[in-house]
Amino acid sequence: MNIGVNARLLLPGVKEGISRYLHETLSRMVLDHPEDTFHLYFDRAYDEQYLYADNVIPHIVRPQARHPLLWHIWFDYMLPYRFRKDKIDVFYSADGYSSLRAQVPTVLVSHDLAFEHFDDQNHQHHLQYLRKYVPRFHRRAESIIAVSQATADDIVATYQIDPARISIAGNSTTLQWSPTHDKSITHGKDYIVYIGSLNPRKNIVRLIKAFDQYKNETGDQTQLVIIGKLAWKSQPIQRAMTDAQYADEIIHLTDVRKSASLILSNARALVYPSLFEGFGIPILEGFATQVPVITSNVSSMKEVAGDAAVLIDPYSIDAIAQGIKTVCHDESLRQDLIRKGTAQLLKYQWEDSARTIYTQLKAVSR
Repeated sequence: MNIGVNARLLLPGVKEGISRYLHETLSRMVLDHPEDTFHLYFDRAYDEQYLYADNVIPHIVRPQARHPLLWHIWFDYMLPYRFRKDKIDVFYSADGYSSLRAQVPTVLVSHDLAFEHFDDQNHQHHLQYLRKYVPRFHRRAESIIAVSQATADDIVATYQIDPARISIAGNSTTLQWSPTHDKSITHGKDYIVYIGSLNPRKNIVRLIKAFDQYKNETGDQTQLVIIGKLAWKSQPIQRAMTDAQYADEIIHLTDVRKSASLILSNARALVYPSLFEGFGIPILEGFATQVPVITSNVSSMKEVAGDAAVLIDPYSIDAIAQGIKTVCHDESLRQDLIRKGTAQLLKYQWEDSARTIYTQLKAVSR
């Protein structure tokens, strides 16, 4: 097969979120199927680390597609031309965007429909594009890959898509447990940790209020470590960190790629109280680093967590605080969650997701 790949998010040094998903699934398909040729379509200069083997052919297709108008040009005019020239048999697009004009079967990965449920999470012109075109992308695709059953169900309910067209291929993680005992970031004190982006949907303001409540109820010295970059509309989060009763016991870190495993492995608990997720990768990061997980009982999070986490109502500050108290003060529960988390993680492996995606590419290719 000649497989066309939307590689515009494979940027130098960037392998998080959707970029990580594409990198991990694509690299395995390339190495597992030397009989196929993978045409990678970048929208700017590429890093040679993404030329995984001799059966990869890179192409730079202009313009750089980082704006709704440029998305339209890149996907609907530039890519169809390249597909014809390169005799592409099937198109793999892992970022949820696709071409409505290309006469090539498409396998589309759908990570979440958050923009359909939270209209304050995107710039207005981006939101208009997403709500106009994403439903069309899903209806146009010959095969849809959802990263969770919750996302698949959302696609069916929101866009009236036939469930038979949807396969499940989840995320995984490359983090591992660190045996090193190191709590230097809190000067030796216990801490709970949040990891992920910082935007309104992640529910950080309630987490901070729950942390204050937990401290008042227990009086212990546990601190809160928040890991993530401030995203759009993050001003309330900044204010909450500054105005918290225990603000001097909240540590905000923005870039811990080299030490994430160490920081998570030494935490008392990972708290991920998001209001909505298509998957919830930090849950797996907690499992992988053997830290007990507290997460929300909504959308995909309860699915990914299974019985290996304490599930809380993310809209209730009391529930979040109680979850923290329960996990931090019950050692038997902590060990049980760690054991179950290790088992739950085995259900989410990149190799399995790559095989599922390749099966669909093969099934719909012309």
